[in-house]
Amino acid sequence: MFDIGQIINAVLTQLLFSLNLLLISGIGILWQFFIFPFLNPNFSFPYPLENGDIPSLKPVWIPGNFLPGYQTYAQIGMDFSVNISVIFLNYIVAPFFSIFLIVAAFTYLFKHTFFGIERFRDYIPRIFLGIVLAYLSIFIVDAFFYISRTIYFFIYSGLNIVWNGNPSPYQGISSLQYWPWNYFLNFNLSTYGTNGLLEFIILLGLLSSMLIFTILLVMRIVWIYFLIIILPLASLFLMLPQTENLGKSIWLSFIDKTFEIVFMGIVILFLGFIMDPLFWTAIFLVASFVPRFMAISPRVTGTVSIRNYLPRILIGEKIVDASKKAVTGGTGINLLPKSGGGG
Repeated sequence: MFDIGQIINAVLTQLLFSLNLLLISGIGILWQFFIFPFLNPNFSFPYPLENGDIPSLKPVWIPGNFLPGYQTYAQIGMDFSVNISVIFLNYIVAPFFSIFLIVAAFTYLFKHTFFGIERFRDYIPRIFLGIVLAYLSIFIVDAFFYISRTIYFFIYSGLNIVWNGNPSPYQGISSLQYWPWNYFLNFNLSTYGTNGLLEFIILLGLLSSMLIFTILLVMRIVWIYFLIIILPLASLFLMLPQTENLGKSIWLSFIDKTFEIVFMGIVILFLGFIMDPLFWTAIFLVASFVPRFMAISPRVTGTVSIRNYLPRILIGEKIVDASKKAVTGGTGINLLPKSGGGG
C-alpha cells in the first residue's frame, strides 16, 4: 500500500525545492546585473559638466559588437537633462526675469506697491536669489554631485587602514559583487526543517525586498534627471511668497535625491556581516526607506524626519530657535520678505 500523505509530502518537497532554486537564481541575477551595477558611483553620479562646461549632445554611435553598460546610459541621460535645463533657462526663465524686472521697475517708478503686497525693494533679495540660483543651477548640481560622489566612493570602494603594521581592510560595497552566489552555493534548502516551505517564504520575501530596492534606485536617477531640468523654474518660484514653498521643495528634493544613495549604501554594507536571508530581507527594506527619514525636504504626510531633530541634537534647542528667528525676521534680520506687507 502506498501512503498518500508521504507521496504528497514528497511532491511538495520537490516542488518547493525547485521553486527555491528559481528564487535563488532570481536573487543572484537581480543583484549581479541590476542592483550592483546601479550602486556603481559612475551610474549613481553621472557627470553634469564636461570639463567644467555644458556637455554637447552628439549622436551616440554604438558598434554592433559592443553593448554599453548602465553607466553609459546614465551619462547620456544626464547630458540630455542638463541641455534641456539650459533650454528652459534661456527660453523660459531668462525672458520671464526680464519681463518681471521691467514690470517691477515701472511699478516702482509710478510709486505703486508691487502686486499690492510688498514694496519693490522688499523683492530685491528674492529677485537676486532667483537669478543666481537659475543661472548657476547646473554648477550647483555639479558641486553637490562632487561632494556626494566623494563621500559615496569611500562607502563603495572601502578603505585599507594600516594598524600597528598590519593592514586592516574595510570592505566596501564593491567587495559584495558575488555576495549571493558565494552564500547560496552551500545553502541548505531545508535548513529550517519545513521541507522547504519556510525557506520559500523567506527567499520570496528577500527577492521582493530586492525588487523594491531596485525600483527605488532606478527612480532616484530618473528623479534627478527631472529635477535638474526644472531647477531653473524652481528658482523663479522663490521670487513670490505664493510659490516660495514650491521652489524650496524642489531644490531640497534634489539635495535629498543626490545624497539618498549614500544612506542606502551605508545600510547595504551590512549584507556581509550576517549570513542569513531573513536578515538580508530586513537590510534591503531598511535601505529602501532610510532616505525618507534622513530627508531635509518638507513632507506632505508629516513623516518624522531627521531634519526636525538632528540640528537640535547637535547644537541645542536655543541655537536652533534663535536661528529660526533670525531667518524669519524675529530678531530684525529678514532675509526674505513675508507675504502681506506694508506699502
